[in-house]
Amino acid sequence: MGRKKSNNYVNNDELKELVTDYIISNPNDDGAWVEKYERTMITKYKGKNDKRFQSAMDFIQFRKELYAHERPFGKYEETCNKLIPILYKIIDGRMASYHIFDNEDIRQECMLALLKYLNRFDFRLNTSAFAYVSEIITQAINLYLQEEKKDYLDGLLIPENQLFDFRTIDAMFGGDLNEGYEND
Repeated sequence: MGRKKSNNYVNNDELKELVTDYIISNPNDDGAWVEKYERTMITKYKGKNDKRFQSAMDFIQFRKELYAHERPFGKYEETCNKLIPILYKIIDGRMASYHIFDNEDIRQECMLALLKYLNRFDFRLNTSAFAYVSEIITQAINLYLQEEKKDYLDGLLIPENQLFDFRTIDAMFGGDLNEGYEND
């Protein structure tokens, strides 16, 4: 007998199908990001004969063709109603691995990152949609925590123009540092 799956289990095949439907039926994605992505890849791999570059260019060509044809936008709402709760399950699982619970700011940052980058998933390849989604979430959490740490440290630091000399009580109140001291 096999183990019973928990309620938090996410089926990768179901996720991949939903992500694919989301990409194909998303009326908000006009493909404007493809041109920028293409320029980035050309700049990054300029003069190099790299398999990753060729793979990226194939993906770009495929996406341009996808955007050139009429797409079935009718499935979009139904797909989102199924996909969003699954994405939140994955977000909550990744947050739990960081020992972060009930932080709505991080959940929303992760969802915004997913909505921005989910359309870059290449569903033609035999890759894991779960791994792709988890990586986006992990990066979003890390960026959020870095910003939070930076903001915290910035709050602890005293700006240079507010520093003053603590050598004497007079210095704190604008008095002369050497007043009352004789040089022997």
